[in-house]
Amino acid sequence: MIKSIFFQCGIGVLALLAGCNLEKIDDTGGNNPSNCNNDTFEASFGGGIYDSATAVIKTLDGGYFITGNTKKQQNSLLLFKTNLCKDNLLYLSAGNQAFNTFTGNAICPAAQGGYIIGGTNDAFDALSPYIISVATDGTLRDIYEDVDEDAVGIYDIINLKAGGYAASGTIDQIGTGIGGGSAPYLILFDNNLNPTHKFKFSGSSFGGGLSEVVQLTTGEIVGIGSEYIGFGFRIALRGVTAAGAEYLKKNISFQNIGGDNSIYGVAATASTDGNFVLAGTVQLLIGGRKAFLQKITPSGDIIWEKDYTTTAMTIVGAHEALAVIATQDGGYLMAGRHKLGTGNQDIFLLKTDANGNYQWDRSYGGTGNETINDLLQDTDGGFFMVGHSNSFNTAGEEGKVYFLKTDALGKIL
Repeated sequence: MIKSIFFQCGIGVLALLAGCNLEKIDDTGGNNPSNCNNDTFEASFGGGIYDSATAVIKTLDGGYFITGNTKKQQNSLLLFKTNLCKDNLLYLSAGNQAFNTFTGNAICPAAQGGYIIGGTNDAFDALSPYIISVATDGTLRDIYEDVDEDAVGIYDIINLKAGGYAASGTIDQIGTGIGGGSAPYLILFDNNLNPTHKFKFSGSSFGGGLSEVVQLTTGEIVGIGSEYIGFGFRIALRGVTAAGAEYLKKNISFQNIGGDNSIYGVAATASTDGNFVLAGTVQLLIGGRKAFLQKITPSGDIIWEKDYTTTAMTIVGAHEALAVIATQDGGYLMAGRHKLGTGNQDIFLLKTDANGNYQWDRSYGGTGNETINDLLQDTDGGFFMVGHSNSFNTAGEEGKVYFLKTDALGKIL
């Protein structure tokens, strides 16, 4: 049974999305019943064909609000809320349109309460930005979708210290620069999702984008991603001031690796000293791939860089970074996925101290393939992670939301 609930989207300077709607989907259950007896767990959720989580935020009532993608209602943006009991508190989809794929890629608190979700609308491989404001009960309030821009994908959105939001992604610039293609892109918004500044970082790239954006303690806004430079990909750093002026456009490598090897910047987190820590992946033409951390200044200079190929005991074989956060003890936690030979793909956590020195790592997964996309440190010091798994499928399913709660040492008791 499906109940359709339609809400009028804000118009104003926001583009009205044709067919804007929100669907309530009856829960068909995950593989775990409600259980409040455990402070740690490994669980999945989903029903129908496919559910995947991309981002998570802690709610004021102690729950977790998750966004991603679902195929329960066409190919739609997923809104899902759960708690430590693994209860289904909210299960909604937005942007349900035939031949379009809506994905929520990031989530942050909304200025008026509730949440802002940044994502993409992919219609026949033509991307457009899709940013929505959602009340705490799942009511859809406003949509920003700029139909006048070149093809734009939004991969991250954050709150700015002085109010408003910053979003990062990619913009199609075919015919510009050497080779044309996509390029890194940043947008600044006010509290009502009105864009105040747009930064199209055109140049000589053959393609690139910003997977994440972070505001430093000194106020600068830095987008982190990757850009193809004609041989391989390199880390792309693009920065603007809080006042909206471009100040940083730089590509860097890892351990001076060059040639046709590729270095990807994936995620970042601000450090308390005004710098930031970047998580990335090296893809070697010969030698596979490995995850790394770098500490970087606002001007793009590397302070230190570490990889964990020989140190980590659990992360064996090819591994890649997908997320990083600063931890309560002043260190950092990197999450990603790893695969040994032709085996299944599992997810990992790797904990370091403030200088990127290895402390511990853990691996998680079932009989199928898992991936992790976002994580946070909970108030009890443990960690909550979200992603995708196909280990718990029933007949006709492609995969479910995968979410885990660990203790402060990454253990599931």
